[in-house]
Amino acid sequence: MMIRSLLCSALVLCVCGEAVAAAKKAERVEVALKNAGDSVVAIYYAVGGPMPDDRDMKTLPMLDGRFLLDVPQTDSVYEVLFYPVAATELMNLRRPGRGWVPEIKVCRFYLFPGERVRVTGELNDSMLVWSADTPLYELKQRAERGEFTDYRLKEYRADRKVELLLGGGASHDELRAASEESKRWRNARRAWEQAWLGKHPEQELAGLYLLQSRSDDLDSLYNMLGEKVRTGRLKPLLDSRMASYNEYRANTAAREQMNAGKELPAPDFTLPDVQGKPFKLSSLYNRGKYTVLDFWGMWCGWCVKGIPLMKEYYAKYKDRVEFVGLDCNEPEQTWRKGLEKHRMPWIGVWAGNDRSVQTQYGIQAFPTKVVIDPAGVIVKRFEGESEEFYQYLDSLFGAAE
Repeated sequence: MMIRSLLCSALVLCVCGEAVAAAKKAERVEVALKNAGDSVVAIYYAVGGPMPDDRDMKTLPMLDGRFLLDVPQTDSVYEVLFYPVAATELMNLRRPGRGWVPEIKVCRFYLFPGERVRVTGELNDSMLVWSADTPLYELKQRAERGEFTDYRLKEYRADRKVELLLGGGASHDELRAASEESKRWRNARRAWEQAWLGKHPEQELAGLYLLQSRSDDLDSLYNMLGEKVRTGRLKPLLDSRMASYNEYRANTAAREQMNAGKELPAPDFTLPDVQGKPFKLSSLYNRGKYTVLDFWGMWCGWCVKGIPLMKEYYAKYKDRVEFVGLDCNEPEQTWRKGLEKHRMPWIGVWAGNDRSVQTQYGIQAFPTKVVIDPAGVIVKRFEGESEEFYQYLDSLFGAAE
């Protein structure tokens, strides 16, 4: 399980790994699990904090199925996430040690300022059944018994089938059929959540379901919520979710506009370069050269795989085109280590967690390459690593020399 698929932002985990007898220290989260082995993987994060990565996930020992989390007592809302190491399922027999942790075997909840929580649970073959002793999560447990849990189990079994097929080298048709089945139960689960929200808009749990929603019309769901829910303790989470939703809509609109084939002025931006100096995109215009923006990151396997061929084409056409590598969604230190390792000879700038440029250019896949003419007009766009980009450069600048 990759941390990027679980969380939006995180703080490095601070945890007490001592015996449960240390409870006199008044840790904010106490967990007691049955049939869950002797260790868990855990993390917590302050909403709005820095982006986490897999290194922030800590493996903690359990004593008689118990462990403690010393979450800081601040004004922030924290999300807490953990799963038993025993929940990891080995799916790809050709890659020993590569595990898969299904979401249904993960415990995740929000911890609000001033709260202390006791979580109890039990791991079985299909799911981690858990509850937290707060009114919000006690209601959640009661509400989700029956139909909702049935949908989750069916989704898990379909997801498990997909993972097994991926590990076994199944055909494209087999994978597509299994993925469609998973999507069917995922959509059923989400429809159940939206229906519950519509029936109980005054309940705080309705706000929790909105936070999890992937609806294309989140505005309507938000407007259904009661005033007390929208202005209560979920407000910072709901505001953040709606801001992300509006950013996604703007991103999608920009992507659709750019993919429509019309030549559009390239949105200008200023970002720090390798020397830490501000680099402005428009500074490259009207010099007789094309510009290629390469949206990438060290976390993106295909981005890194494409570097050698990019070097080859940069050497071939550097008198006619300037490359600008725009690093996204990772710490500056990771970016600099990547530059040092791969020694890319073109301009490099760092966006980090600032998604404004990604939104302007409608970036939803990595790598994405955007070709801009000497006057600053977008003439072509390529999503993913493919030969088409290099074929286009050959057609634009002539046959390989």
